Amino acid sequence: MSDFFSDLLRFLRGRLVIIFCVFTLCFLALVRRLFDLQIVNGEEYARGLRETSSQKLELKAPRGTIYDKFGRPLAVNSTSYTLKLNPSASFDYGKLNDALYDLMNLFERNGEKYIDEFPISKDEPYTFNFAGSETREKRWRADMNIDSKNKTAAEAFAQLREDFGVDPALSNDEARKIVSLRSAMYMKRYSQYSAITLAADVSDATMAVIEEESDKYAGIYVDTDSVRRYPAGVTFSHIIGYIGSANDTDLSRLEGLGYKSGDQVGKAGLEQSLESDLRGISGSREVEVDSATGRVLSVLDSGQGSVPGDKFFLTIDSRFQEQAYEILKDKLTEILINRLTVSTRRDSAVSAREALASLIKTGAVSVRKIWRSEPDSYSYDLRQCVLEEWPDADVTTPDGATQAREILSAAILRGRVPMGRVFLVMYEQGLITADAAAVSRLEGGGVSMLQFLVNKIKAGEITPQMVNIDPSSGSVVVVDARSGAVLAAASYPTYDNAAMTANFNEYFPVINEDITAPSYFRAFQERRAPGSTFKMITAVTGLEKGVITPSSTIRDETTFKKAGIPYLRCWSSASHGSINVVRALQVSCNYFFCETAYRLGNSKNGNMKEGIASLNEYMKAFGLNERTGVEIGEAYDTRESGAEQISSPEYRKYLGKLYGTNEDWYDGDTVATAIGQAINNYTAASMAKVASILANGGTRYKMHLTSRQESWDETLKKEAAPVIEETVSLKQSTWSTVYSGMYNVTHAPGATGYNTFKGFPVSVGGKTGTAQENKSRHDHTSFLGFAPFDDPRIAVYTVIPFGDTQATPTAAGHVARDVIGAYMGIGSKPAPESPPKANSLVK
Repeated sequence: MSDFFSDLLRFLRGRLVIIFCVFTLCFLALVRRLFDLQIVNGEEYARGLRETSSQKLELKAPRGTIYDKFGRPLAVNSTSYTLKLNPSASFDYGKLNDALYDLMNLFERNGEKYIDEFPISKDEPYTFNFAGSETREKRWRADMNIDSKNKTAAEAFAQLREDFGVDPALSNDEARKIVSLRSAMYMKRYSQYSAITLAADVSDATMAVIEEESDKYAGIYVDTDSVRRYPAGVTFSHIIGYIGSANDTDLSRLEGLGYKSGDQVGKAGLEQSLESDLRGISGSREVEVDSATGRVLSVLDSGQGSVPGDKFFLTIDSRFQEQAYEILKDKLTEILINRLTVSTRRDSAVSAREALASLIKTGAVSVRKIWRSEPDSYSYDLRQCVLEEWPDADVTTPDGATQAREILSAAILRGRVPMGRVFLVMYEQGLITADAAAVSRLEGGGVSMLQFLVNKIKAGEITPQMVNIDPSSGSVVVVDARSGAVLAAASYPTYDNAAMTANFNEYFPVINEDITAPSYFRAFQERRAPGSTFKMITAVTGLEKGVITPSSTIRDETTFKKAGIPYLRCWSSASHGSINVVRALQVSCNYFFCETAYRLGNSKNGNMKEGIASLNEYMKAFGLNERTGVEIGEAYDTRESGAEQISSPEYRKYLGKLYGTNEDWYDGDTVATAIGQAINNYTAASMAKVASILANGGTRYKMHLTSRQESWDETLKKEAAPVIEETVSLKQSTWSTVYSGMYNVTHAPGATGYNTFKGFPVSVGGKTGTAQENKSRHDHTSFLGFAPFDDPRIAVYTVIPFGDTQATPTAAGHVARDVIGAYMGIGSKPAPESPPKANSLVK
C-alpha cells in the first residue's frame, strides 16, 4: 500500500514539474510579448491603434468691447461652452447621417440655438439667403457642385439631399437638418483643420450627452468660446452694428489684413468702422489631436497667446439714448392711434381696414407661413385668396412674396378677407396674444375691430413699423454744442443686432424684405428736405450780404411770383404784413425769405449766380457740404464724383447727368433753396450740426461718437478732444438778430413753436419746419433747436417724414421738447454732464 502511494506521489511530482515548466514558459513568452508591445514597439503599435496628428490651432483673440460714457456695456463678450465639429476626424459615413440627425434632435430637445449658415431657408417654400450677393451665390453653387446655375433653391436642396445620401423617408424639414451640417463639412474639405461651430452657449445637459456618447458623436467636442452680446438692445443697434462671418465682400475690403472666410468681422456701425482696433491679435498653439474623434489629446507647444481687442467708451449715456428712442416711438404710436380715432379730415383719417391692409404689405405677417398652412388653420383662407387671383402663385422669391401681399392687401380693402381673420392669422403666427374668449369673438365678429386694433397698438403688440401708415419713421439727434460729441442718435424703426449676429440667415431675410427698412440708420443716412429749419442760413446770408438789415421790412404778398412759375406760396393764406427778419423767423414767413434770396441775385438783374453762390457759401460754412465726422457711415452720395451735395447748380448738374434730368438752374431754384426746399436734402445729424453751430456762436466742431480708447489692460490709448473744423465769423448784430428770431419761435404767442413749448420750464431757442416731398403724402415735419437758451449745452434736430398730419401737426417739435426735457431731468434726474472717474466705471 505504501509502495502505491509512493509511486503515485512520484508520478504527480513529475507531472507538476512539467506543468510548472509549461506555465513558466508561457508566462515568460507573455512577458516578452508585453515588453515588445509596450516598451520596444509601444509607440508604433499605439499609432496603429489610434491615429493622431499634430495640428497648429489658432487662438482667436477676444474681440474688443464697447461701453457707454459711464461704462455700461453695449457690446461685450461672455465665455460659453461651444460645440464644434472637427472635419478632419475619421467618420463612419454609413452612420454619419444618423448621428447628425440625432444631434440636431438633441439640440431641439434641449432648447439649444444651433448655428445654421446653410443659405437655403429653413421653411418651405425654399428660398436662397445670399443677402442679395450674386458673387456669394455663384461661389456657393460652384463649391457645392450644384450642377446647374439655374436651379432653384428647392432643386438645389433636392440635389444635395441625394448627394449626401439622406434617408428618403425623412421629411424635408428633417432632412434639411442633416443637409445643413453635411454642407458645412463639405465646404471645409480643403481646410480640414478648421473646426465648424455647431452651437454656442450649450447647456450642461447637452454636453453630458456628447461626452457620454463620444463614440457615436465622433469628431464633435466641447470647447470654450466667446459669444458677442449686446445688452442695450435695439436702441443701440444702428450705432453699434453687429458682427458676422466674413464673406467675399468683407474679404475684399479687408484684403491683406490676414482675414479668411468664416472669421467674425464687423458688418455695420461701430463694429465695422472700429474693426481693426476691436479685432485683437490672434495667437496659436500646437496640439496633438485624435484623428478618430477630433479631440485634443495634449498640447505640444503652447505657442503665443492672443491679445484682446481694445475697449471703447462712447459719448452717449445709454439711458438717455433709450429715452430718446422711446419718446420718438411713443410719438409715432400716438399719431397712429389719433389717425385711427381722432382725425376727421379725409387726408388724415385712417380706417382699421386700411391699417390692416397696409400691415399686410409691410410683411409683418409672413406670406411663406401662410403658404405652408393646413386646411384647418386660419391662414389657409388667405392662401386660397391668393390662388383665386394667381393660380400659379410662387412666393419663394421676394417679388413673388410681394405680389402675394399686394393681392391680400387689396382683398382686405374690398372685404374679401374679414378683418377678424387677419387678427386670427396674426395670433396664429405669434404676432399678437389672445385668450380663448377673444379668439371666439374674433371668429364670430363679436368685437369692434377698430377697438381691438387700437388696444393691440397701445399694448405694443402692433407697432407703427408693422402698420407703416404715415408717419411710421423718424430720427432725433442730440449733440453737445460745446464739443461736437453725440449725446443721442435714435432712429425708428430699428432692428435687433443680437438676432442679426446669432441667426443671420434666418433674421436677415425678414428685415431685408421689410419695406420700412429697419436696418437703415436714418439719423445719419436718410436725407430729407429741412424746410423752414433752414431759414436761419438764409437770414444769415441776407444779413451778412447786406440785402436785409435787422430792422428792414418786407411786405408779405403771400405768393411769391418774381422768380416765375411755379409760384411759391406762404404757408398761411393770410398775409403776415410788413415784417422784419426776427418776425419772419417767428412766424416762418416763406415770402420774406424768398424775397431775401431774390435780392441776393436774380436773372432780371443779371446776377442770378451770385444769389445761389452766396447761399452756398454759408451752407458750406455751416457744414452742409461735408460729412459730420462721426465714426460710422453717413449718406453722402456725391463724394466719389467730387460734386457738391448741397442745393446748388453743381449738384443739379450732377443729378441731371445721373438721372437724365434737367441740368439748368433758375431763379425759382434759388428762392426754393432759401426756404429749405429745391434739392436741399440733409440728414438729421447734419442739421443737428447746424443747430450746434448756431448754439455756440459759430464754432463748427467735428461730431464724434467715441470718447476714449483703452487697450485690454486699461492703458489709455486715445481720448477724444474737441476738433474745430471751422469758425463761422458773423457780425454780432447778425447773431443777435437770428437768436431773437429763434427765441420768439418758442416764446412769442402765435409763433409756430409757441404752443409746443408754452410753459416748458427750460428756455429753448428753435425753429419749426415742414417740407413737401410728395404731393400725394403729408409734408415732413422737423424741429431744430438748442437749450438752455442763455447758456446752450445741447443742440437737437428731429425729423418725422410725412408727419405733418391733422393728428399731430407739430410732432417733431413735441419729440424735441420731450428729449430736451429728458436730458435736463424735467420730472426726473437730469442726465449727468460727464462720467465719473475711470476707476468707478462699470467694466
